[in-house]
Amino acid sequence: MAWASTNDDFMTGFDEATGTISVPLTSFQQLTSAEAQGTADARPCIFAFVDQWFSVFNALAAADKATKMTITKAQAMAADDTISRTYSFTFKLDPTGLEVKAE
Repeated sequence: MAWASTNDDFMTGFDEATGTISVPLTSFQQLTSAEAQGTADARPCIFAFVDQWFSVFNALAAADKATKMTITKAQAMAADDTISRTYSFTFKLDPTGLEVKAE
């Protein structure tokens, strides 16, 4: 099988009908309602989105993954006893319009 994932696969409740993107908090297991508030520190929310996208992409069978997009994650223990996690997104783009190449 080839790449066939949709926006709904990566964010439960993805809704573009109103001209906005609405994603239920329940789409992100590690994100609390306090962390998702508009006045809260944005980092937990950004982390939850990126980690969710990685988790969904990583769970796909190899035959179902996109060939022109990859998402990788690396993790290491830092000297200050914190964990450093790096996510890398790679997209193959059309050079003329810088648009994502079709699979």
